[in-house]
Amino acid sequence: MEPIETTQPIQNPIQTPVLNTSRRFQNLSPKNILLFLLLIIFVIGGVFYGVTKVKNSTGTDNKDDASKETQEIVNLAPYTLVYGSWTDKNSVIFAYDLSTGKEGVLAELPVNIKKVTVLDDNTLLYIAQTDVRDHGRVIAKYDLSTKKETTLLTASEGFGIDDYVISPDKKYISLWEIQVNSDSGVLLGGKSRVYTANLTNPQTKNLITDEAATEDTPVKYPRGILNNGTVFMDKFLPNSGAGWAYGMSVSNFTGTDQKDIETMTNGTYGTQPELSSDGNFFVFAGYTGKDGRTLHNGFRNALIKPNTVELLDTKNLERKLLPNLSQEDSYLAVTWGESNSLLLTIFSKQNAHSSKFIYSMSDQTKIPAIPQPTDESGTVIKQLTNTTLLIGTTDLTSATTGNLGDTYSTSYTKFLVYDEKTKMTTPLNNTSQLMQIITILPNSSFESFENVIKDTNKDLYGKQLQLRTFTIKSKLASTREKQQSVTRESHVSIDNGGTNNTGGSNNPPPSSEPRVQCKDIYGEQAKATCGGEPSLPAGCTGECWEKYESWNTCNDSFYINLPAERNCADSPLYLYTPNQQNITVQVHTPIYNTNISQTNGNFSALTQSDNSMIIKNKRVHGITFSYTPAIKKIVYPKKGIITSKAELSQNINFFAKNLGLNEKETSDLLSSAHKSITSPYAFISFFDHETSHAILPITFDPKPDVYRNIVFYIKNLDQKPNFSIQPPTFDPIKRHGFTAVEISEIVE
Repeated sequence: MEPIETTQPIQNPIQTPVLNTSRRFQNLSPKNILLFLLLIIFVIGGVFYGVTKVKNSTGTDNKDDASKETQEIVNLAPYTLVYGSWTDKNSVIFAYDLSTGKEGVLAELPVNIKKVTVLDDNTLLYIAQTDVRDHGRVIAKYDLSTKKETTLLTASEGFGIDDYVISPDKKYISLWEIQVNSDSGVLLGGKSRVYTANLTNPQTKNLITDEAATEDTPVKYPRGILNNGTVFMDKFLPNSGAGWAYGMSVSNFTGTDQKDIETMTNGTYGTQPELSSDGNFFVFAGYTGKDGRTLHNGFRNALIKPNTVELLDTKNLERKLLPNLSQEDSYLAVTWGESNSLLLTIFSKQNAHSSKFIYSMSDQTKIPAIPQPTDESGTVIKQLTNTTLLIGTTDLTSATTGNLGDTYSTSYTKFLVYDEKTKMTTPLNNTSQLMQIITILPNSSFESFENVIKDTNKDLYGKQLQLRTFTIKSKLASTREKQQSVTRESHVSIDNGGTNNTGGSNNPPPSSEPRVQCKDIYGEQAKATCGGEPSLPAGCTGECWEKYESWNTCNDSFYINLPAERNCADSPLYLYTPNQQNITVQVHTPIYNTNISQTNGNFSALTQSDNSMIIKNKRVHGITFSYTPAIKKIVYPKKGIITSKAELSQNINFFAKNLGLNEKETSDLLSSAHKSITSPYAFISFFDHETSHAILPITFDPKPDVYRNIVFYIKNLDQKPNFSIQPPTFDPIKRHGFTAVEISEIVE
């Protein structure tokens, strides 16, 4: 159905609510600013450290001696930035008062949590007891005064909590629970449930949906719940690439009255709808073409080229088209900004690059968020005031993905405030090196935390620097040159984020800013037209629009956010049988760059007695492919070996011998390692059995007598670390009967 265009200007559709809070965050309301293909708000929880001393912006400990530098950042904005960081043992919450420049550690929580929300000035909410696939066992509440955790809700037996949404007044919650397929470990073939509950009386869960996850029928997951308990759900097709935006539905709190929303059908919108702070509207990027459901390179046109910005009225379920926005452009990300405004990421057909804009719904106009971006501009996180923006700088050479907020997203190395009046950016002197946004609280009273916030932990910063090499969450380098090389160089293309991980389900939309890598899907002519392999959209000439439909045709990753940011090199699958045998192999995560043509990760092989196999009349000794890891949060192995390049062959042979690899597998691993290690030193290890299978889920028919999936981890190092590493524990392969061995590498 075509969107409904309003003939009258939309005046002030969003009214900012005023919450009745207590002494710490008086008259404040935490606000989610979920970003599709951009950044999504991170809310982390924690245990208070104890008595605190607050740092000022200069990094000194004397908060009473305000220096000149401190005064320069005072009153940047009337907000407190709450963000999170981590070590290998805990997750840590920080607060930074933008009006005073003071920073302090608020709390500390275990590592196995995700998506923490600030319920009020004294309470945090989060998913706890997460497993290797990042599914939680409980929803926990943490009291900042008593420093005690209380279980509010428990996942149903056999299910894990993947995500939740909370009503604007923090009274109601809607859960998304996942049961993965027992064989593959992914959502496809498993089950999906949506529940609602009252947080003031959480003993009762209302079952809204209970659906089987099949190849053809999308399942529902919650996108927002209103103050009256009404829950809105998007539809999601698991393990299908970009599976979100298959239509929306709405249900009452008990699930007795639910229906599909006729105005929000598959093919008419392309981003996850985001609920406003008052619950009156969802905002999203829509699509006006008649071919929105048509697949283009495996993705629906509505997701690749959304060309409108619209509102969904939560009362009458009607769509409203926002005026004065060209339908010749594509709207890659749409999120709520300050007061009555939106923050848009627009890809323009005219100048063939994307920019951030602030759209005023009162004036119905848009202005550039940052007129002249500089090296320090980074990513626009939030509009703070009419003239100031919060900006974050990410590590562009190696993606850092975390799970502490609403979705998985790249972490920041620096926060800055940009002032439109002065055209200046002011950096914040944060303690941690890797940071994720939790929330941004307006007019927060930071001083009231002085008696309960511990001194900023200087040891944390040093420890994080040291551990960053081995224990940060989902940090992988981008290596474009190898991504399109020979078949043996298999590299992962991954989407950063989603609603939250669903065990290989290819989650709803990504959270971080898309990184452009021009894919040569039209051969050398398209590659030349696009100006080689640019790292920025500006590298694509206008000819791409005329000759190849649009930049996204030359480079679909810019829209669908499947860039080659994470690389998995040399991913061969070996099949061994005593005699000829027909084997069907199904890879349950997106793959590409295969040495054998395949459909949706399915291979049919006839094994041979010489350890080769015949697939589609082609004889090979292994199936090689690139793949998207089925989990977004990857906790890296701590045990391993530090090797120099001169000792590489010796150490690889050591790994191969202790793992029980045969001569062919060892030779291939050696060849791959020599290509992957480009620095003077490297850390080499491998993931445990459970994690390896979660990263790359594969099933076989018939089932192997022995199956080992070994995912190596290789970290290039410029210099040898000055701390010791324990060697790994080996479990050698014991081969008999039908044996399948998969070996791949994650390389930084």
